[in-house]
Amino acid sequence: MFWKASIDLWLNGNLFEVLFGFGYEGLLDHIYKAVGLRVYAHNEFFTQLGQNGLLGVIFFLGYLISLFGFIWKRRKRPSFRLAIAIFFLYVSLMLTQGGMWFELDVFMAMVFVKLQFEQRIYQKMKMAVEIQQG
Repeated sequence: MFWKASIDLWLNGNLFEVLFGFGYEGLLDHIYKAVGLRVYAHNEFFTQLGQNGLLGVIFFLGYLISLFGFIWKRRKRPSFRLAIAIFFLYVSLMLTQGGMWFELDVFMAMVFVKLQFEQRIYQKMKMAVEIQQG
């Protein structure tokens, strides 16, 4: 019902609203009128569509694609499996619940920073061991 309310809101908008959405309050107001609860769509794609319009969905998809590309380029690194699991956890959360969760965002940032820098750290540690054994 929440998803349908978001889509209906978006489909019934003018050109500006189709492109840029109705904003957070506009989305909540419409869902409240449709189902009696003042909530977002519980799916980030539909929430973006109602709140930020077609451009919001495009930017959100672009973010997900670029994040996947960042992870995929580092598929030879030890943390790849953890990072890809976190990515799919995030996508499944966006499909079933939506919203931005600060704790998950911090956790994702820590995993992706580790993924980015672990190769350099490993090389520095290897050089330090070689120098010690030297």
